[in-house]
Amino acid sequence: MIGKNGISSVYLNNAEAGTAKGGTLTHDWFNDLKAAAKTGKPKVICTQPATAIKCGGAPQKILYLSDDYLKLDGLTADFTFATNGSKLFGVPSVNETLEKVVQPRYGNITNKFKHNLVAIDAEKKIATFEYKYEVKGEYDEDLEEYDMIKKTERVEMTYDFIHIVPPMAGVDAVADSKLSWQKGSGKGWLEVDQDTLQHRRYKNVFGIGDICGIPKGKTGGSARHHGPIMVGNLISQMEGKKLTEVFDGYTVCPLKTQYGKIIMAEFDYDGEAPSFPLAVGEERWVWWAFDLYMLKSMYWYLMMRGLM
Repeated sequence: MIGKNGISSVYLNNAEAGTAKGGTLTHDWFNDLKAAAKTGKPKVICTQPATAIKCGGAPQKILYLSDDYLKLDGLTADFTFATNGSKLFGVPSVNETLEKVVQPRYGNITNKFKHNLVAIDAEKKIATFEYKYEVKGEYDEDLEEYDMIKKTERVEMTYDFIHIVPPMAGVDAVADSKLSWQKGSGKGWLEVDQDTLQHRRYKNVFGIGDICGIPKGKTGGSARHHGPIMVGNLISQMEGKKLTEVFDGYTVCPLKTQYGKIIMAEFDYDGEAPSFPLAVGEERWVWWAFDLYMLKSMYWYLMMRGLM
């Protein structure tokens, strides 16, 4: 289904063949969208699911880059961003920039909050979303407040092009084992302490990377910070010492808002956590240059070798 009928997902890959198939398909999707925009004004939907996802900014990267890709040639489309969340981004300064600067600049994006994709009719090009919301019920005189009644609706949206971010879970080897969280929002992910990265029930097990069922940390930048925490605490556990290394929840998301500009969103459990003296919530061309010319080399030659 993905790669046909206007459907794409940058997350699609073929690990056995060693190819990032989703990237190729989405590049073709960009070009098909541009061709359609030359003869009309296509409807485009970009989705973000109800689960935790790897690289939480990816859904909006596709939204803004595909929109800007059209605008570079003086073209346009009607874009809808359908997300299960209640806001664009969890960090207030980043959310404010997206709301007041980025989206108004495009002027053709409609946000559908609390909308989770649950089905697609690929032939008819209809996407079905589950929309959850609350309505005011009867007034409770004892509590001096209104009861809030939870409602769920199925909402159908037609589209010409749709980019899907699939719901995600821990790999089967963890999700189907006793190592995973057995219930709650972390179900299926590795049950580790969010500070020490030590398993909460099996003390000889530690976690690193996006398999960890913790509030933040499903990015490569987080894994880099997990490394020394996990190693230090693992050694302490082997030596019978107290675990003293603490992961602060550091996460970094280079959020591409147009060609040539990125918001480098760095944050941790407590909020903003910039590692450079530049505002977290501002778009900057320097981050685009960093991402384009430096990050790949840093990844292969420094991060993967444990040198940073």
